[in-house]
Amino acid sequence: MKTLVPLILFACSISLTFAQTLEPVESITKGTKFIGGSFGFSTTKSDDTYKSTGFSIGPGMGYYIMDDLALGGFIGYNYSKSDYPNSNSFSTFSGIGLNAFLLKNYRVANNFFFTLRPGLSFGTSKQKYSSESFNYSNFSLGMGISPGIMLFLNKKFALQTSIGNLGYSYERRKPDNGSESINTHNFGVNGTLSTSSFSIYYFIW
Repeated sequence: MKTLVPLILFACSISLTFAQTLEPVESITKGTKFIGGSFGFSTTKSDDTYKSTGFSIGPGMGYYIMDDLALGGFIGYNYSKSDYPNSNSFSTFSGIGLNAFLLKNYRVANNFFFTLRPGLSFGTSKQKYSSESFNYSNFSLGMGISPGIMLFLNKKFALQTSIGNLGYSYERRKPDNGSESINTHNFGVNGTLSTSSFSIYYFIW
């Protein structure tokens, strides 16, 4: 993680320099459409007692309802696995969800934009444990806003990344053994690079 931050900053500076030589994109006009997809990866490790890895993918599309303001949505799938070496146990999580969002662009330089993306989501998922008596079915709702950047590689293709988020989420966990459901409410800020997500968009002007 310590080396990841300077590498990302260096990549952004190189990309920004390269962007200035492209056909300039100064604004994304009303009526522009885009299609694309996103992916994300996260990993967490705590000494030798806990390790978690996960990924997410999601195709989506959007339409600019105003200059530099788009309305969009995507369907997503995510999977994660957590290992507990000391107890020789593990758990897995898989889920599918829908997300609707606004994407606001703020020009930093030609072909390079700062973005804010507020969104709403809901989904269903399944959580399984090495001990099958503790399996859960989940339902979730969420809302939040994520900052990020967008870089146009050319007039048609752009990369967009969001880093962290500020949001609220609700989750209902229902044990498969028939026990009472567990309801969880969470509000907070997550600004870690381990929760970054990346998207590539194809623009139809």
